[in-house]
Amino acid sequence: MTAGSWDISWDRGSATVLQAGAMIGPAHLLLDDGLTIQPFAIAPWADDSEQQHAALPPLLRRLRGEWPCVPYGMPEPPANLPTEWQPPRPYRREDRMFHGYSSNAAWALRSGTPSSLELELAYPSSHPVRRVGRRIGGVPGRCELTFDLEIETRIDTSLPIGLHPTFRLPAETGAASVSFDGDVRVHTYPVDAEPGVSRLQPDTHGQSLGLVACKDGSFVDLGRHPLPYATEELVLVTGHRGGATLNNAAEGYAVRLRWDADAFPSCMMWISNRGRSAYHWSSRFQALAIEPVMAPFDLGTDVARDETNPLRRAGVPTARSFTANTPWATRYSIEVVSLHA
Repeated sequence: MTAGSWDISWDRGSATVLQAGAMIGPAHLLLDDGLTIQPFAIAPWADDSEQQHAALPPLLRRLRGEWPCVPYGMPEPPANLPTEWQPPRPYRREDRMFHGYSSNAAWALRSGTPSSLELELAYPSSHPVRRVGRRIGGVPGRCELTFDLEIETRIDTSLPIGLHPTFRLPAETGAASVSFDGDVRVHTYPVDAEPGVSRLQPDTHGQSLGLVACKDGSFVDLGRHPLPYATEELVLVTGHRGGATLNNAAEGYAVRLRWDADAFPSCMMWISNRGRSAYHWSSRFQALAIEPVMAPFDLGTDVARDETNPLRRAGVPTARSFTANTPWATRYSIEVVSLHA
């Protein structure tokens, strides 16, 4: 263990896990063909010494890899949401941190082996969540990591929850592709994800991943990355059956992400393509996050619980129900394989 992090290793790889947010990354995985692959996005500002860096929220200071979000989303919804997306007031704001307390607090090590960690986070006594547990382990003989997530609440409640796998992309436009298990449909963010930058037509539903409408009347293939222009986009994918694959043709590998589709019936795609110019982004962050969620995008707890939000009206669950003092658990995995095998 180094300051603020833990390390694991097994016969096919190694990985670092931060105390902050229990974020994993980097991870170095040895493929059958001899290539060593580090698949996760690592924020290029992680080691900045500027005073502005110290003022960032813990989640953003060393943003990387994958971590759980409980609850998922922002503390309160954007003020410019279309009327049909606006939840009743007053907003509850039970968690004032973006992507929840779990994404920003320092986790504790409960137990560990050379190849696995069991981490736990106790929430403030005023929070509806009592604790969250997270196990991370390397799979012997495979370039694979498995993750177990456990959530226990103090009260009967419902919350948006999500996972946040964030992957690096090759430099060449369109040199990577993403696909999902199943016949997926795309829902675009209700407003511009980044004002003045985002190009997708907001608040559209049921589009094909390969043909998503833009505001100028053109269409873009969101199955190919990086996109050929600077932008920031958020879309929700449904119908995925709990699986996604990111092929990095430029570097000869694929990342396979598998999860329980009942636990996370939607999947957020965060397409960050150098579209944010202010510090800390400084037009230098390029990544694709493939985020299994039960949530209405990242619009937060109030929208998630609103039974009249457009997704719930369309039959898409946006909040998970929890029973007081009864732990809820799920498992998922991330595997890297060679495209040349």
